[in-house]
Amino acid sequence: MSRHLPHDDPEQPPERVALRTHIDERVDERGMNLDELADASGLHPETIRRARRGTARISTSTRKSIETALAWAPGSINAILAGGQPMPLAEESPQAHVRTLPNGAHQLWLSVRSADGQPQQMMIPLDLESVPGLDGLSPSEVDMLTHQMLGVMVHAGRAFLEEQGRQRTARATQGDPTIR
Repeated sequence: MSRHLPHDDPEQPPERVALRTHIDERVDERGMNLDELADASGLHPETIRRARRGTARISTSTRKSIETALAWAPGSINAILAGGQPMPLAEESPQAHVRTLPNGAHQLWLSVRSADGQPQQMMIPLDLESVPGLDGLSPSEVDMLTHQMLGVMVHAGRAFLEEQGRQRTARATQGDPTIR
């Protein structure tokens, strides 16, 4: 008997097919079955089945329970439903990846940590078609440009932090009481 439902339900929206696929893959990676996922999440097995196959809304508490049981970062289910990838809590996840949408548009997904240390995903639309000379790029060219862009972003971020440090140092030497 198969552990998973067939993936050919014509009634299911593509984002829910993606969610089901990611849940199934993660369950397999962790050596679980869906009943064990239900036990680990504290949810009823039927709730897990409805989340995987249904078109109904998935409550915030159900999302959090599934993410915790699958060792995904908070917001991973939202990211999947928006076209992204889940972010495993372990450092095994990619830090950035590009997704090409069915309409040909591109999205850059970054795995980041918020100020409170919580892992999150950030999506940056890449409107390459609107930039003269970049229309019609091959997937490998999009990938190469995206990695170059990430390098530029990292260097720009470093320059930003250095400038913030210089300004903070200047304020501290002038006796600014807000600087610790």
